[in-house]
Amino acid sequence: MSVAQRLTDTPIAIPGPSIAAPFTRIDTFDTVLTAPGGFGPRLRACRTAALDFRREFAATGSPDSVRTHDLISLPYPTRYGLFRAAISPHRSSRSATGC
Repeated sequence: MSVAQRLTDTPIAIPGPSIAAPFTRIDTFDTVLTAPGGFGPRLRACRTAALDFRREFAATGSPDSVRTHDLISLPYPTRYGLFRAAISPHRSSRSATGC
């Protein structure tokens, strides 16, 4: 069997993680990747799974605790995405923080 035949005939086996995660696995979207019929049916399956996940998530209750962490700031050129947003003509970049 050639390499080309193995790539097209046999699905690639991806090993699972060797250690368990410290949280409950979300398996609501597992069926979306194997939905038959191409992009349209997969998109519909994804939307249905999203509605199911929303119901499941809302049923879990409120969190026990919430922690926030600071994000990094980086220079962002005003000419790229903030067209004419610079207050000073001497300032060519702003500080952007990821959300």
